[in-house]
Amino acid sequence: MSIRRLNADVSSRLKSHEYVVSITAIVRELIHNSVDADASNVIINVDIDKFFVEAQDNGFGMNPGDLNLLGARNMSSKIEFLQQLSTIDTYGFRGEAIHMILQCSRMKVISKSRKCNGIWSREFPFPVHVMDANEIGLIKYGDSGTIVRISDLFHNFPVRREMLRKKPLPEIISAIRAEVLTVLVKRPDLKISVFVNHRLCAQSSSIDQPETIPNQLTRCFRNVYGEIIPLGQFRYVSAAFKSHFVKGIVSSHPRATKDFQYIIINGRPLDDPRFYSAVNKLFQSTKYAERNWNSYTVKSVGSPYSGYPLFIVTCEAPSQISDLIQDPAKRIVQAESLKILYPLILNAMISFLKHIGYEPALEATIVENPSLYESENFWASTKKVPVSPKPATTHIVDNRVSKSQVSKMLKVLRAPVKENAIISKLLENTKGIPKGSDQHSLFNRDSEFDIRSLDLSGTESSYLKKHTINELKLFKSQVRKFRVIKQVDRKFILVSSGQVILILDQHACHERITVEKMLKETISNFMNNTIEYTDVCVKINISSEEANWFHEFKPEFAKWGIFLTLNYSNSGVPILELLKVPKFFNDKIKLDDAFLKSALLQHIYDLKSNLRRKVSYFFDNERSISKWWTVIPHMPRVYIEIINSKSCRSAIMFGTTLSKPECEILVSDLSKCQWPFQCAHGRPSIVPIIELSDPLFRVNSKDYDIT
Repeated sequence: MSIRRLNADVSSRLKSHEYVVSITAIVRELIHNSVDADASNVIINVDIDKFFVEAQDNGFGMNPGDLNLLGARNMSSKIEFLQQLSTIDTYGFRGEAIHMILQCSRMKVISKSRKCNGIWSREFPFPVHVMDANEIGLIKYGDSGTIVRISDLFHNFPVRREMLRKKPLPEIISAIRAEVLTVLVKRPDLKISVFVNHRLCAQSSSIDQPETIPNQLTRCFRNVYGEIIPLGQFRYVSAAFKSHFVKGIVSSHPRATKDFQYIIINGRPLDDPRFYSAVNKLFQSTKYAERNWNSYTVKSVGSPYSGYPLFIVTCEAPSQISDLIQDPAKRIVQAESLKILYPLILNAMISFLKHIGYEPALEATIVENPSLYESENFWASTKKVPVSPKPATTHIVDNRVSKSQVSKMLKVLRAPVKENAIISKLLENTKGIPKGSDQHSLFNRDSEFDIRSLDLSGTESSYLKKHTINELKLFKSQVRKFRVIKQVDRKFILVSSGQVILILDQHACHERITVEKMLKETISNFMNNTIEYTDVCVKINISSEEANWFHEFKPEFAKWGIFLTLNYSNSGVPILELLKVPKFFNDKIKLDDAFLKSALLQHIYDLKSNLRRKVSYFFDNERSISKWWTVIPHMPRVYIEIINSKSCRSAIMFGTTLSKPECEILVSDLSKCQWPFQCAHGRPSIVPIIELSDPLFRVNSKDYDIT
């Protein structure tokens, strides 16, 4: 077939995929049209099941002539020449949105203009005609306005329609709320109501312009999302450089999700995951994420839960034509102003963190050469924010043991020639265990010990200095072949594997054995519905956004033994009511409703962000019982944290004497574990010391004895 131009109808239908990617995109375009028409009141109705969207506004409306032209491609009332874009202040100007929506739906538009008598209607593709004066909606009560009704959405795109059917309703509502908030940041005086499936999902009353910026942004956010965060936890941030201004609000306490993070530049949202990641890593370089959990009566080991800032940052900067034409969704992907706005935003965040008592690791300042922030060096620095080591959250990615993990352990073998040099050095320099102290009481306070932190300095041993292990790959199958040499200082077990000498942390090893036993038992009980329950009566106020997600994942919580229901107060505030929970979970929460709410929300955010999967498949599949460990990544984090803590407390402590047969049993049990190389909290349980592969080790003269 020879090359030829696509038919105009085919071209338009194909291009519509760029604009009309979802029902959220349609809602966004309709709201933008209403705002561009100078509307002060907008009502949106969405019926997902009927594939229907309606927008009503009290804007200036359209006359019959304009209504007849509406929907034709590139018909616009905003500009005539490209140069006019530099001064335009409207969302739309391309004349494409309505045209693209028409390619995948049926549309009827009713409009009333101040300049014309009567109400005019057009059902596409037919021409305009006069409507009866008793037409319902905002038009009936005002001098002007427009109603747009879109029905049979995606009727000619069955795959897109099926995708819409399968999408969770809370996900659609959340996306619509995000679009509404973006508009309200630019137009806080706009009154808007959004109904989805006949339920009010977002409503914002007009906010007076004299209101301060932080109050405006706070009210806009709470009008859209409800009480996601207490009113007193918002802090104002600002920064300026020449004609660039940054103003916004940041939550003083973290959330378990990154969903509520907005940077809006000249009314358009920033779409740059790299920069959002840089901001989050800035916060992660401090203990900001632990700010909520430290206030709960329930305590956790390490940092098992997520913590991200909630922020809305609005920026003003000189606008470029490229900012307006780069994305059909009206987002900022790249802009000349970003080389100044990025460091301004980072400076504002750093000031905020310092104000609430944290010292961030990344120092970003305005420099004379702002183009630095466009370079790869800038992104390299923001991607590698130095984070303080947190042994409790360290995880071994594979079974390789790097040189850095064993370097301190190797120093012990550089000791002078004397009997039991290894043991004496362990006795002298093990951190946190003074000689003669009550070791049991010490490790009851902090029984988690990182074997890599041993300070095992020694004198030179020229041969061993040259024969350290740079890298060793251990396989799980090798653990069962370990030969126990002896216990060392009632803390470690010295073993050999072929020519390699290794040291095991007895507490970490037993903790790994215990945690896997507990996990297997707990998962099996959930699968077989033999878990022990406790009836409870806990009522917690939640936001409408949270209520939608609790309703969506109610069956998933039931799979994990958490039975809940949703009610509403007389004033319409959603209330989460817990009816029954697993006994081990109830023992942990200790009537701390704030901790309980945060733990449940953490699981919701993990599910909606695909960090965890629904477990229906695993629980309904009999083969999953024999592969119980495949369910662990999808357990609620709070369950894993409870089991980890229990296993830690019940594991063999440092200071416990073990006979050689007991050590051998411990090693044998460890070899049966799925992850024998780390404890429940991620610390290594096994560290190699030296490889005795040189012939010199087989001569009669010895550097030391191991008895």
